[in-house]
Order: sequence, then C-alpha cells, then structure tokens
Amino acid sequence: MVLFSVLISSCQSNAFRSLPAVDITKPVKIALLPEIGREERTQFHSRAVNRIYKDGRLLKKVEDVLDFEVESEVISVDPMADKIEVRIETMNKSGSGDLQEFAFPEPGQELKLVINSRTEVLKAGDYPKDSIFYVPALPLPKNKVEIGDSWTMDAAWVTSTQKFPLKMGVVGILKEFRKCEGTQCALIEISGDVQLNGIKDPQLKLKSELRGHMLFSLSRGTVIWSHIRSDQVFHIGNVRNELNSCLSSYIKKPKVSELMKQVSPFCGPETDLLMESIPSQL
Repeated sequence: MVLFSVLISSCQSNAFRSLPAVDITKPVKIALLPEIGREERTQFHSRAVNRIYKDGRLLKKVEDVLDFEVESEVISVDPMADKIEVRIETMNKSGSGDLQEFAFPEPGQELKLVINSRTEVLKAGDYPKDSIFYVPALPLPKNKVEIGDSWTMDAAWVTSTQKFPLKMGVVGILKEFRKCEGTQCALIEISGDVQLNGIKDPQLKLKSELRGHMLFSLSRGTVIWSHIRSDQVFHIGNVRNELNSCLSSYIKKPKVSELMKQVSPFCGPETDLLMESIPSQL
C-alpha cells in the first residue's frame, strides 16, 4: 500500500521512451492484488520550499526535508465484499514534518485501514471520515483500460490544523507498458488540482496543481515507484503563501533490483519543471 504519489524532472525521459515497450494490446485491470501476510516497505522522500509574502514583500522562506520509511502488511482479505485490511507502520523518520499530512502514522504508532481493490478507504482507524486518511491512496480505474484511456478520481477532506475544507480532482492516463523486473508495469500519468471546498470568503483564495507519474506492477498489484510535484499559492487577505513541493517513493521490500539501480530518489521543488523523471532502464 503506497500513498498516492507521483514524479518529476526532465533529463531521463528520452532515454526511457527509446526503450522497447511491452506489447499489450488488450485491456488490463489495474488494481491491488492483496495476499494475507504480504509485507512491503516503501521509502519516501519529501522536499518543500515555502515562501510567505505580505503586501508583495517576502517575509519568510523555509525549506523542509523529510524522509520516512513505511511498512504495510495485509491482515485479511474478503474478495467477495472487496475488503482488504492493512496494517500501516512508519519504521523511521528523518525531519520534523507532520506525517499526518501524508496520511501516515508517526513512528511508534500504528494505523489499520480497511480499503477496497481501488484503494478507496472504508475505515481508517479512529479518524473521522472527513480526514485526509479517507482520501484514496492511489487513483486507480474502475474498469479495464488500455493505452490512452483516462479516468478520474475525486476526494474531499478537512485539514487537521487550519480546518479548511478541500476537494481534489485527479485524472489518470495509461501512457504505456514497460518491462520491470521481468514482468509488466503500467506507466500512469497523473494530473489534478486541489481547491477550497464551499468557501465563499473573498479573502481566501487557493490555487494548487499536482502532476506526475507512477509505475504500477501488474503482477504484484502495487506501485513500485512514484513521484509527485505540487505547486500551491494560498492567499489570506494581503498575505500570500507559495508552496512548491515534491514527493517520491520507491519499494525497498520486496526489492526491485532493476529499479534500485536507476532510481533518483531526491527531487528539487524549485528546479524540477517537468514530470518526466522516469527510471531509464526499466
């Protein structure tokens, strides 16, 4: 189980696209394939630059670095009801960021989720249903898809600190299939935005866009690599907050050796302009 996360940069895209693609001509199902007792460990790297302006003058600039490793374990599977119970635990963390912003528990805490095969959350511990923990972890299609097909995912939640109601709209596009670790992976392009939900106050304005890619293993039924770029401008009266961030993830257990040779885990929220940082040798 991996948080909805996607990719950045520009220098590796041409090399990736020059590699032979896997020829899959029939529609495929992109969904979780859970097995009881199955464990995965995923490494996350987050980088963010936050600027605060007042009356057009820069007051503060803060750069945040956060690295954390998350373990997930499938506890139970009910295929008839399409219910999957998953235990989530953060194994280690470097940095002072709040992991709740990523819908993960802090180290020493444990979260039990009940989800379906499309990662829609049916129950998230004791968290309320309007929290970020109920936002689907991945934007997966309802039906079988083929190259060029697109689908949408919508979600709404209330932030834990400022209590702002937000809504998100995401579009996924199946771009192509590539060989990864001797099997097939679907390369999915993702774009979307986040808006204030139902707030009419003219003093509050939000513009937030996200875009990226993820590699989804069809045989494992999981994301093995992803990376997201997010650019946000938030106005409260004459105060403007600009936040540029990126989040990358890759599977560490079970290890994908081909991926580990190529992955560039760190991103630069100020310098990465295109969501094209795809491992060149997959």
